[in-house]
Amino acid sequence: MRKKRMRYIVFLALLAVITIASIVGLKKYNRYKLEENRLKNIAITKDAMKLYISEADSVGENRIQLNWKEIAAVSAIQENNYFTKMDENKVKDLAEKFIEEKKVSGKTYYGSKGIDEVIDELQYTDKEKKRVHNYYDQLENMGLYPENYTDKNLQFIKTVEPYAYEIYEKYGILPSVVIAQSIAESGWGNYAEINNYFGIKADTSWKGPSKLITTTEYNGETIKAKFRVYDSIEASFDDYGKFLSNNARYKQAGVFEAKNYKDMAKAIEKGGYSTHENSNGEKIYADNLISIIKANNLMILDNNAENKKFKELSN
Repeated sequence: MRKKRMRYIVFLALLAVITIASIVGLKKYNRYKLEENRLKNIAITKDAMKLYISEADSVGENRIQLNWKEIAAVSAIQENNYFTKMDENKVKDLAEKFIEEKKVSGKTYYGSKGIDEVIDELQYTDKEKKRVHNYYDQLENMGLYPENYTDKNLQFIKTVEPYAYEIYEKYGILPSVVIAQSIAESGWGNYAEINNYFGIKADTSWKGPSKLITTTEYNGETIKAKFRVYDSIEASFDDYGKFLSNNARYKQAGVFEAKNYKDMAKAIEKGGYSTHENSNGEKIYADNLISIIKANNLMILDNNAENKKFKELSN
């Protein structure tokens, strides 16, 4: 009887141990699954995006336009996908890792490393590398203003993107600035009827067709003016490049010396492309272009264009 009782006690003890172990194991598993789910999707905040954009611009300034999304995707591993308390210096240091340079004939040129090269240098594990690429893919259609990412707007950018790259190749005007101006001047392609994407008027130098259009100026005044008419989108973009390069005032304003989209936008404003002012009489055309660029991540196109030129130089 006593032996049976002892066996029963041992059985209960083992059962208790197994039960406790199961509960502990289940809790650990649940925590693991919760953590796995938390790491699955990038948890970037709007403030974090602003920081990455700012640091990508400032670190690469006058060297190479950096891709803030690449920096953010790599940084997400370092931050363990927590973006509530960002270390500005840490982001700055990471951004610097993306810059590479090459000397040709005594002159230094800059480009940006690919995301794989950077994560290899950081010795990320295969699992971490996979997460980086997953985060970067998720960032594709993320920006400061999600409402901008409509099918219409994305399609517009996709349509004009090849022409913006051509303008950069031919005239040295940054793709981000080209597209931002086409957005600002055409209202996302609302002047498609005459293919005039840059609001260029038909002055005495224009020998092509024109059309009289009623427009509203920044001060609310309604005017009628003749605008240039083009056969195609490509013709409009090419004429825009010629318009800036052939007018001495834009060269004098520093458009073609500018190394980043902010300085170029300010130079275009200084050259007199638009006299747009706010109610206080302050010029706001450049600020408007910069806002459009940031809102639509157009600076990433500059990274693509400048890197292409850097790689061609390297070859």
